[in-house]
Amino acid sequence: MTAAAYAEHLEAHLDDLPARLRSGRYVAPPVQRIWIEKADGGQRPIGLPTCEDTLVQRAVAMRLGAIDEQDVHDCSYGFRDGRSPHQARQELREPCLEKHIRWMVAADVSGCFDSLDHGRLRDVLRKRVKDGGLLRRLGKWRHAGVVEGDWLTYPEQGTRKAGSGLLLQSCRLFFLPL
Repeated sequence: MTAAAYAEHLEAHLDDLPARLRSGRYVAPPVQRIWIEKADGGQRPIGLPTCEDTLVQRAVAMRLGAIDEQDVHDCSYGFRDGRSPHQARQELREPCLEKHIRWMVAADVSGCFDSLDHGRLRDVLRKRVKDGGLLRRLGKWRHAGVVEGDWLTYPEQGTRKAGSGLLLQSCRLFFLPL
């Protein structure tokens, strides 16, 4: 369903959504996978969730953010409300100038989200998240599948790479010390 179609009956959809979430009737739909070009000539997969799924994922991402906020160091700027990459750069600028640091290395772990083990992610989330309903919802997304062209697949590792920050919040919990 498109955002425009969802908006036509927005109040009805939003009235029904919390009841479906509470009762467990909410079904996590598969995401549609598309490929975008990278600067190096390669391609990167992106998952396109449905409009309603984006709303639910964003709400869950906000809850996960509140859970892990207590363990994140103040110097961390990644995917935190009220923080931006520009602020992180500014925070580093002064100490680097004072200490005459002339270069920095930024690293990106290639394919990190492609190889996340579902069982390990589930186990870490169980240790950090005490809300059973939230854990069930996260499990439904892990098993919802990916549509690519005419094919529906259910990957046993990696993530669906759908929007809303849910993946990043889950993974931040994954990599924080227990």
